[in-house]
Amino acid sequence: MEDEEALGPPRVAASGRRRIRRLDLRALEELYTKTQEDILIRLGSDGGGLDELLTYHSLDENRILLLLKLIGKTFTPQMMQFCYGNIKSIVEKMLVADAIFLNLTLYQFLLHKRSEAEEIEIARSTLALVNTVMMISPCFAMPKVVQFEQILSEKIRPIGDDTLKAHLERFQAALKRKQEQDGHSAGTDHHGNARSRGMRLNEDTDQPDETFRALPLIPTQQDLTSDEHIFVRRNRDNGSYATLEDYLDIQFRLFRADFIIPLRESIEKFMGTHDAENRRDSNRGVRVYRDVQIVRPVCSDKDLSYRLSFDVSRFSNVNWRNSQRLKYGSLLCLSSDGFQNYLCAVVHERDAALLSNGLVDVVFVLNRDELNVVTEISRDQRFVMVESPAYFEAYRHVLEGLKNLNDHNFPFIRYIVNCDPQVYPPRYLQRGDANVRYDFRPLLNDDFKVKDRRSADDDLADTLADLGVDDLDIDPDEVAMNVEATKVNVMTAKDWPRQEDLKLDETQNMALRNALTREFALVQGPPGTGKTYLGLKIVKMLLHNAKAWNDPDQKRPLLIVCYTNHALDQFLEGVLDFFTGSLVRVGARSNSERLKDMTLNHYRTRARNNRKIPMETHEAKLRVKLELRNLRNDIHEKAARLEIAEQEIVKEDFLETHIAPNHMQAFKQSLGRSGKDSALLKWLKLELLHDRLQYQAEHRLNKLPPISVLHADNPRLLPAQRANHSDDLGYEEYEEDDDAEDEDTLNMAQSLRDNPHARRLDTDDDIDDDDEYLQLGLDFDDLNLEREESEMERLRRRQREIEKETRELKATCVALDISGFCKDMDELKVQDRTAMRPSNAKNKEVAETLHKLQLQQKRQLQTLLRSVDRMELEEADQIGNIWSLKCADRWRLYRHWTDLYCRQMRGEVRQNEETYFDKARKYREILDQEDRSILQEATVIGMTTTGAARYQSILHAIGPRVIVVEEAAEVFEAHVVATLSAECQHLILIGDHKQLRPNPTVYDLAKKGNLDVSLFERMVRNDFQFDCLGFQHRMRPDISWMMKLQDLYPDLQDHAMVTNLPVVKGVSHNVFYINHSHPEDRDDETKSFSNPHEAEYLVALCDYLLKQGYERRQITFITPYSGQVHTINTQMTKNKLDGVRVSSVDNFQGEENDIILLSLVRSNNDNDIGFLKADNRVCVALSRAKMGMYVIGNFEVLQNSSNLLKNVVDRAMAQKILEDCLPLTCQNHPKKQGIMARSAKDFQKAPEGGCNERCDVRLNCGHQCPSTCHPNVGHDDVLCSWPCERQCERCDQRCKKDHECCAHVRCLRATEKIIPRCGHTQRVLCGKDPMTVTCKADCERKLACGHPCQNECGQPCSRQCQVKVTVTNADCGHEHQAPCCQRGTAQCTKPCGQELVCGHTCKGTCGDCQNGRLHVPCEHRCRKILVCGHDCQASCCQCPPCSARCQNRCSHSFCDKSCGDACVSCAMSCDWQCPHQKCTKQCGEPCNRVRCNQPCTKRLPDCAHPCIGLCGETCPPVCRICDPEILADSLFGEPEEGARFVLLEDCCHTLEVTQLDRWVDISMGDNREEGEDNSTSGATATEENAPARLVKLPECPQCKTPIRRNLRYGNVVKEALVEMEIIKQRCRGNQRTVEDLRRKVEQAKTRVPQDLKPRVEALFSGEVPCESRLATQFYQISLVLDATHLLQQVTSAITRWPDMVETYRRLQAELDHLITWSLRPRNILSERERFDVRQELERLKILIHLMHCRHAISSDDIEVEPRLMRRLAVCIRQLMASGPVPENDLKEGRQLREDLKDVVDDPYSALTDEEREAIVKAVSLPTGSWYACPRGHYYVIGECGRPTEVASCPECRSPIGGENHAPAAGNRQAPEFDNADGPVWGVDDDYQMAVLMQQEEFENWR
Repeated sequence: MEDEEALGPPRVAASGRRRIRRLDLRALEELYTKTQEDILIRLGSDGGGLDELLTYHSLDENRILLLLKLIGKTFTPQMMQFCYGNIKSIVEKMLVADAIFLNLTLYQFLLHKRSEAEEIEIARSTLALVNTVMMISPCFAMPKVVQFEQILSEKIRPIGDDTLKAHLERFQAALKRKQEQDGHSAGTDHHGNARSRGMRLNEDTDQPDETFRALPLIPTQQDLTSDEHIFVRRNRDNGSYATLEDYLDIQFRLFRADFIIPLRESIEKFMGTHDAENRRDSNRGVRVYRDVQIVRPVCSDKDLSYRLSFDVSRFSNVNWRNSQRLKYGSLLCLSSDGFQNYLCAVVHERDAALLSNGLVDVVFVLNRDELNVVTEISRDQRFVMVESPAYFEAYRHVLEGLKNLNDHNFPFIRYIVNCDPQVYPPRYLQRGDANVRYDFRPLLNDDFKVKDRRSADDDLADTLADLGVDDLDIDPDEVAMNVEATKVNVMTAKDWPRQEDLKLDETQNMALRNALTREFALVQGPPGTGKTYLGLKIVKMLLHNAKAWNDPDQKRPLLIVCYTNHALDQFLEGVLDFFTGSLVRVGARSNSERLKDMTLNHYRTRARNNRKIPMETHEAKLRVKLELRNLRNDIHEKAARLEIAEQEIVKEDFLETHIAPNHMQAFKQSLGRSGKDSALLKWLKLELLHDRLQYQAEHRLNKLPPISVLHADNPRLLPAQRANHSDDLGYEEYEEDDDAEDEDTLNMAQSLRDNPHARRLDTDDDIDDDDEYLQLGLDFDDLNLEREESEMERLRRRQREIEKETRELKATCVALDISGFCKDMDELKVQDRTAMRPSNAKNKEVAETLHKLQLQQKRQLQTLLRSVDRMELEEADQIGNIWSLKCADRWRLYRHWTDLYCRQMRGEVRQNEETYFDKARKYREILDQEDRSILQEATVIGMTTTGAARYQSILHAIGPRVIVVEEAAEVFEAHVVATLSAECQHLILIGDHKQLRPNPTVYDLAKKGNLDVSLFERMVRNDFQFDCLGFQHRMRPDISWMMKLQDLYPDLQDHAMVTNLPVVKGVSHNVFYINHSHPEDRDDETKSFSNPHEAEYLVALCDYLLKQGYERRQITFITPYSGQVHTINTQMTKNKLDGVRVSSVDNFQGEENDIILLSLVRSNNDNDIGFLKADNRVCVALSRAKMGMYVIGNFEVLQNSSNLLKNVVDRAMAQKILEDCLPLTCQNHPKKQGIMARSAKDFQKAPEGGCNERCDVRLNCGHQCPSTCHPNVGHDDVLCSWPCERQCERCDQRCKKDHECCAHVRCLRATEKIIPRCGHTQRVLCGKDPMTVTCKADCERKLACGHPCQNECGQPCSRQCQVKVTVTNADCGHEHQAPCCQRGTAQCTKPCGQELVCGHTCKGTCGDCQNGRLHVPCEHRCRKILVCGHDCQASCCQCPPCSARCQNRCSHSFCDKSCGDACVSCAMSCDWQCPHQKCTKQCGEPCNRVRCNQPCTKRLPDCAHPCIGLCGETCPPVCRICDPEILADSLFGEPEEGARFVLLEDCCHTLEVTQLDRWVDISMGDNREEGEDNSTSGATATEENAPARLVKLPECPQCKTPIRRNLRYGNVVKEALVEMEIIKQRCRGNQRTVEDLRRKVEQAKTRVPQDLKPRVEALFSGEVPCESRLATQFYQISLVLDATHLLQQVTSAITRWPDMVETYRRLQAELDHLITWSLRPRNILSERERFDVRQELERLKILIHLMHCRHAISSDDIEVEPRLMRRLAVCIRQLMASGPVPENDLKEGRQLREDLKDVVDDPYSALTDEEREAIVKAVSLPTGSWYACPRGHYYVIGECGRPTEVASCPECRSPIGGENHAPAAGNRQAPEFDNADGPVWGVDDDYQMAVLMQQEEFENWR
C-alpha cells in the first residue's frame, strides 16, 4: 500500500470519523473525467464508497456500466506497474464474502444483449477485470470468475476484434493452468485409487462420515460445487456384505451418485470451460438455460408448480416436440450466483407450445418450511439453469424406498446380503403339513383357465378339483389322469408329471421345479430358450394353487415386476390368456388394448362408480378437493394477469393504476386523434413493425436499400414511417443465425397479428375425478355432502369463468402478442406491395426470410421485456411529456410500469401458495389410500420397477407374498430391492445376465463401481444356485451358431423344431453381413448416432423382401441407436413402406421375428464403437431372428474394438457370408448370375423383386406374362396385355381384337335368345346366360285393382298402381286426378283460388290449404324499389331489410356487409385535396372545403393536350381538340367555349360541370340560392329532422347510375347516406328489442325436438336480422312447440287405445301439416294468418281432448248421460270436417270440454298451471324427471331421473317405471309437466361422462 500512502491519508471529518463518500451516478460520471491515478486512489481507499457499491443487490445498469468503464480505463499493464497497491485493494474488495458484484451483479449484467459498440466496450472492461483478478489472487478468484468464460466467449466470438480475442485467450489460458494444477493434485487419493471426476471409489473397509439415511435425495452444495468427492464404495460382485446397513449404504450411495455426478459435471463444464476452440466439444451434453425467471405459480390437484421462462433464442434449431430436453421428471438446478447457492426443481409439465416460447412448468424440491425461498424471490432475479442428463424420476422413488428398508422389513437377508448358497423352500411350503399338494392340471392342459376364486362357490370348486373335474361337462376319460394331477406333492420330484406331459424340455422342467420349490429362485434364459414362456407357466401354477401360499384371513396378491412397460404389457397379456380374475396393471404407459380395462385408472373409476372406496376416504378427498379448487381459482385469476404482464406487451389501460395521471392523459389524447384503443405500440415504435420486417425480407432478395439508408422522403416508406424515421426504434438489422432452423421449428412459429386462438394460460391438466360423481348424479345423502356438491359445482363454474376471462383479457388487453409472434410457414402470405412485389417464384424465399426476421425480432422483444434496466419511481415522476422520450427511455419507463403491476400481483398470489402446498400434499396422501384399497383386493398386480418403488409404501401395506421379476438381469439391484417387503416369502428372478445389463449414467460407476451388475448377476457370480435353460426354439442353426461362441453360450443346443425353418426367398444366404465404409452422423441435440447409408440400404432390402411375398409383420429393423431408428423411419415414410416395425435393440429384447435387418451404425476413423463394445448388447442384437438375419456395418472398425465381434467376423468370413455386397437370387431364374447389391440403388435392378429378364410364366389365357421377372407369388392379378384372340364356343366368332386379352370377359356379339322364365325373345350378348337376363318386355299381368302392371316383365310387379284415376275428395267434394294407389289418401289438387289479405290469389291447392283452413304464404314477389336502390326480393306484405351486398364505397374501402346492415363510416383521412384547398376531416365526415372550379393544369397522357377537367378532380379521358364531336353531343347541349367537364367515375360519363352541379343540387332537393356551394354543409340528418322528401343518391343525368365515388359531390352523397341509414334503422327496428327477440329465439330453439332442429335452423338463412322477422320466427317456433306437445298426447293415446290408431293417425297427419306450415320461411305473419293458425291450433287441442274423453268413457265403462254422448259425437264430427271451422263449433267444443270435467279424469287439464308449478317446486327435482303412465297419469323418478325398477300407477294400476334406464311399455317422458328440455340424463350426458373418464385415464397416465 506504499503508493496509496504516498498520496496522503484520506480526508477525515471534523469529528474524527472517516467520511464515506457514496458513489452515486453523478459521482461516477465525475470520477470518469479524472486521471487514472485519481480514479484508483478513490476506488482503492477505505472511504471511497466502493465497498458499499459492491454489496448492492439492485445496482442499476448505468452505474454498472460506468464502473466497468472506470476499470477498463485503469486496469492496464502500465497502471499495474505504478499503482499495484490500489489495484490490489480494489480486487480484494471484490473478493470479500459480502461483495456480490462478481458473484451476481456483473454476471446478470452480462446476460443482456446490447449494441455491438457497447458489447465491445463491456467485454474489454470485463476482460481487464477478470484477468487482473486472476493475476492477483488466482485461488480466491477461481470460483468467482470461472463463470464469465463462456459468456465472454459468446459475446466476443462474433466481433471481429483481434485484440479483444487475444485478451480472451489470455484469460482462458490462466483458467486452464489453474484447473490443471487443481486436477494434478486430484489424480489419486490417499489410498492411491484412481478416481473419476467428482467421485472417489473408496475401499470396502472405509466407512462414511454419516449414515446414508441422513443424505437428502437432491444434491447438496457439497455434492455439486465442493472440492470434496462423493463418497461411494464398490458393489461387491463377489462375496458377502458385513451387515444389511452396510449393504443398503453401498447401494444407496452408488445409485444416488449416478444422477448427481452428471449434474455436477455439467455444472463444472459450464463454469470451467477454458479452451474456446474446444468449448463446443467440452460442453457437449451440457444442457444450460440462461436468463431464467420465475413467472407465476401453476396449480394442479397434486402439486404446486411454477412456470419458468428462459431465453429460448439459443435453441432455434431444437424441435421441442421431439427433443429429449426438459422431459417430465428431469432434474433442474437453478442458480443466480455461479452455483454458490441453488434451487432444485423437477419438470412437472412438458408442453411443446410452451417450450417454443421459452416456458416450462416445474415443481421445486423443497420442504414445507422452505417454500418461502421460492415465493420471496425477486422478479429481477435471473438464474442459470442446468438440466441433469440423468432422468431423476427413475431415481427418486427407488432412493426413498431404500431409505425405508431395515432389518424388520427386508426379506432374504440370508441370500442378498450374506450370499448364502444354500436355498430353502418358501416358508408357506414349510408351515403345517410339509407335504403341500399342488394341482398340475393347468400345465397338462393348455386350454385350462385359471379363475379368481373369490365367490361363495369356492368349496364346490375344491370338491370338483379333488375329483379331477374342473368343468361339469369334462370328458370322463380324462378324470383318471386329472385325479393324479390334482394331488401332487410339489416337494417330491418323483411325484411330478412327466416332462413330456408338461410340454417342457429337460432344462425347462428342472427350472420350473426349482422355481416353485425355492424361496429365492434364479432362472437364466439364453436367447430363444423360452424364459417368458416358462415364466407364464410358473405364474399359472402359482395362481391356480394360490391356496397354498395365500393367507385364509387376508388376501395377498402375486406381484409381477418388469423393467420396461413394453415387457410388462407382453407378460400380462400372456397371463390374461389363461387367467380370468382381478388383475391390476399399475402405471399409465400401457399401450395394450387388452389391458385397458385392467389398468389402475380403470379400477379407480369402477370403484368410485360402485362406491367401493371407503366412505371416510371419499369424504376427505372431496372436501380437500373443494379447498384446492377454491384456492386454485384465487391463485390462477391473479397469476394469469401476472403472466400476461411478464410475457406480452400490454395496453396502457391494463397498467392504468400504475401509470401517472399526466402520462395516462397523454396516451388518451393520442387515442383521440387516431381512433384506436391503444397508443402504446406507437409510443414504443412498434406500430409498423410488421411492414418493416416485410420490407427487409424483400430487400434481401431484390437488393433494395435497407431501411437504415432510406431518407425520410423515400416514397417506399409509409407516411408514418417517414414521420418517425428520425427517431427510429434503434433496432439493428439482424443477420440470420448461425443455427439453421429446421422445418419443424418454422412450423411451430405463429402469427404476429393473425393469431385468433390465444394460448390458454390457466390450463388445469389434472383431471377432476370428483366431477364424475356430480355428473353421475350419485346420491350423497349418506355422506352428508349435499353442500359440498353444490359448492363443487359453483367452483367449477367459477373456474370456467376465470378461464374465459383470461382468454378475453389477453384478447383485449394485449397490445402485441409476443408469444405468438411468428406465423406458421403454411399460413405465411407475402403481402402484395406495389413498389416491391416479388415474383411468384420468390414468394417462398421471401416468406422464409420474413419468418426468420420475425423470429429474430421476437427474441429481441423478449430480451427487452426481460431486462431489469428500468426507471426508478423518482425518475418516472419527473417526466413530463412521455412522447419526447428517446426510445430506450420509453422502454425503461414501460418496464417500470410493468414492474409495479407484477409486484402487486406477486404479493396477492403469495398469500395462498403455502396453503395450497399443504392441501396438495394432503390430497396426494388420500389418493394413496384410495389406491391401497384397490390393490389390496387384487389377485395379480403388474408394475414396472420404477412403479414398484413409487408404490413401495402401499406394497409394504398389502404385502405381496410372491414376487416374479422378469428381465431381472437388466434391472438395477436397487430397483429389485426397493420392491421387496417383509411379507414376501417367494422371489423368482427370470433373466439373462449375458444379454442387456443395467445401464448407469456414469461410466465409471458401471465399470469401477460395478453398478451395472444386477442382483441376478451378482448372485450368479457368488456361485448361487440357478437354472439355465439349454434348448433354443427360435433361431435356425445358421444364426444360432453365434450364440454358441465361447464368450456367450457354448452349451446351448438347438431344438429339433428350428432345423426345418424355410429359407429366405430372393437372397442367396439366410444370414449375411454387409460391410461398408460410409461414415456415421452424430446429432448434438439427441447425442445419438445415425448412418444414412445403412438406413437407405436396409430400407431398399426390406422393399425387395416384401416383393418376394413376405408380409410386413414378418420383418423388423433393429439398431442400437435411437438416432438411426428415426433415420430409418424417415426413409420408410419416404419409400411408402409404413407398417414394418423399426425398434432399438434395447426395446426389442425378449422379442423375435422371422427376418431381422440389423444396422450397427458406427463407422469412424477413431475405431470408436461406443456401447457396442459390450457383449451383452451384441448378444441381444444377433439373436432376434428366426429365419433370416442381415447385418450391415463397418466391420473393419467394429472388429478392432470388440473381441466378440472379431470372433463373429472371423467366423462369417470363414463361411463366406461377409462381403461388401449382398448376393441376390431370382426365384424364377436361379441359374442366372444374381444381382450383387452394394448400395440401395442396386436393388432397382430387380424392380419387381426378380431380375431384369421377362417373366416366363404362362397365364391362364395362354399368353406369356408380360411383366418383368417377379417372384411367382400368383398371377391371378396379372393383366394380360396381348391382343385378345379368343374364339367363342357358341357362335364360333373370334374376338375383334379391339381390347387387350385381360379385358376379355365373354363374347360381345348380340344374338336373339329366348328368355326361359317368360318366353319372350330378346337380343342378348352371346356370352351371357339368358337365365341372368332381365326381360325388357312390358309386363302382361294385372294388378289387384284391375290395371295392368307398369313395370318391365323381368321386374317384380309394382305394389302401388300409378295409373291416374279420377277421385272425389271426401273432405271438400272436389274431383281431381290422383294415382290409383292414393284413392283415399290423396290431397285435393284443385287450385285454392281464394283471395288473400294482400289482394293476391292463393297459389296453393285445396289440400295444401286444408280447404281454406291454413293458406300457404303468398309467393308473389314484391319488386318494390328500396331506399338503397335494390329491388325487394321478398314476398309481399312487408319489405324486410335488403339482403343484397352493400354498394357503398369510397376511395379507401368498400362495405362488405349486407345492404340492410348498418354501414360503418370510413375513418381514413379524406382524399379531397388540390393545390388550392384540402379537406382535413375523416372520409366519412362532411368535408370542410368547397368545390374548386379552377382549371386542371395537367395534360392528357395520349395526346399531351391540356386537360378539360377541374383542379383536384379525376381527369376526363376526352380531349377538347381530339374529340370535339363527343363534347358536342353532351346531354346539356353544346358547351360554351372554355367550359370545364367532370368525369363521373361510377359510370364514366363526361358532363359539363356547371350544368352537372346544378343537376345534382336540384335533384337532391337543395333549396339554397343558386350559386351557394353545398359542399361545406355539415348538417346531419337525425331521427328528429329526418327528411320528408324522396331519399336517394344523386344520379348521372344520362344513365341514372348512382354517384358514389366523385369527391366533388361527396357531401351530397354523405348527406343522402345518413338519411338512408335512418330509414334502414327503422326497417331493422329497435336494437334492444332485436337483441331481446334474438335471445328468446335462441332459448326457444333449445326446446325444439332433435328431429325438427334442422328444419327450424332452415328458417335462419343468413338474412339481415330485424325486429319483424325475429318476432315472426319466435312465433313460428312457439307454434312448433305447441304442435309437438299435442303430438306427444296423440302418441300417448295411440299407446293406450291401439284399436283407434287410424283415427289418431289422421290427427298426426294434421299436426305434421301444421308443423310444416309453421316452418315455411316468412318475413312476417299477417294478422289473418295469425288468426287462422290460432283457430287451427285450438281446434286440434279441443278435438284431441274430446277424443280422449270418448275413448276413456268407452274403455273404462264410465256412465254418461246419452244427451252428453250425442253432443260429444256431433262435436267431434264437426271439428273433423274439412274447411274453416265456424266459431260456433269451437264455442261448443269449449263448453263440452268444461261439461266433461266432472265425468272423465283428464291428465292434460286436471291441473291448473299454478297447481302444476307448485307440485314441481315442492318435489324439487331436476327438470326432465317427470313421466306419464300408459293412461296419462304423471309420476316422477328421482336420483338420475331414469327408471331402474317397475311399480304400479296408484291411479290406474298400470305398470310404471322400468328397468335398465328404459321406461316400461306405454310409459313416456312428460316434459310438458315441468317444461323440461329433455331428460335429466341422456345419451349426450353418457358421452360426456365417457369423455371425462378418458380424460381421467389420460391424466393418470401422465
